[in-house]
Amino acid sequence: QAFGRYDASQVTQAWHDHPRRSPPQVEALIARTWERKCAEAKEKGVLLYNGELARLLRCQASPASLHLELGPGCYRDFVGTNLHNAAAVAAYGDDCLGNPCGVSSNVITADGFLLLGRRNDRVAYHPGYLHPFGGALEADDRAAQRFDIFSAARRELCEELRLAPHEIRTLTCIGLIRDREILQPEFLFDAVLTLSLSDVRARFDPLAQHQEHSRLESCFDLSEEVIPFLSRSKPVAPIGEGGLLLHGRHEWGMDWYETTCLVLYG
Repeated sequence: QAFGRYDASQVTQAWHDHPRRSPPQVEALIARTWERKCAEAKEKGVLLYNGELARLLRCQASPASLHLELGPGCYRDFVGTNLHNAAAVAAYGDDCLGNPCGVSSNVITADGFLLLGRRNDRVAYHPGYLHPFGGALEADDRAAQRFDIFSAARRELCEELRLAPHEIRTLTCIGLIRDREILQPEFLFDAVLTLSLSDVRARFDPLAQHQEHSRLESCFDLSEEVIPFLSRSKPVAPIGEGGLLLHGRHEWGMDWYETTCLVLYG
């Protein structure tokens, strides 16, 4: 839905304080799904709790700017709409979806590796999948009526990889995509670190209390490495594939992108 290289100064936003539209049928579906998923999470020891999220209403993109229109949302609405009932809810209109803004980062180490994480069994969705490091726009990312996608991406990187903020050399938004199954809008980033791959691995703790990944997986940041990496890393979350493809489209051009999509998807 958007493609470009955007720094924080190129991203603007407007806040609309009206709730998501929710016909009675949709609200009943959300309630049933949330009750069922909470019971399953308790039984399996999966992390699941409600909380404030920012909902994407609209996005306007140009090569030089990215403008977001946001509204209030929550994790319960995401679970009951996008995550488990996307097609059924979308039939009532896109404005009925929870549509929380996701933020996910490809990590590029100082010694030239692309780094993603293998999600553990405690996460609510895509357990066992290769996935970039990220989460969603949460209450901690809000100042007054402004949610900062760069602050959210930086927070997630620091939490999951035990980084200090100054160890993220550059953080660039490279586009916006949607997972075709859950329809969630996801802002993708390239995060270039001052640390080597071995430095990051030395700090990584798969047993940390809120850790969402069981291990780190990497490949050289080279055009010829991406397809073999995706092939040997299955299953890969759609956001993981999308993030690497947009990274490659920026770094190696449209010919690489189209050829890689042809090889991967036919």
